[in-house]
Amino acid sequence: MDVQHALESHPSINGMCDYVGISRSGYYQREKRHNHQSPRKLRKKFIQGKIKAI
Repeated sequence: MDVQHALESHPSINGMCDYVGISRSGYYQREKRHNHQSPRKLRKKFIQGKIKAI
């Protein structure tokens, strides 16, 4: 299976995880960590915006 063909055919998460050699649970754990916006991160972004505005 070639990657371009895999991306064009809209494969399942399970199929892509098998292709790249990671577990499905590992994929979802990483997605959860990557997309999580902690209160500290949100506050930091807010303060950075204020600093840039000044």
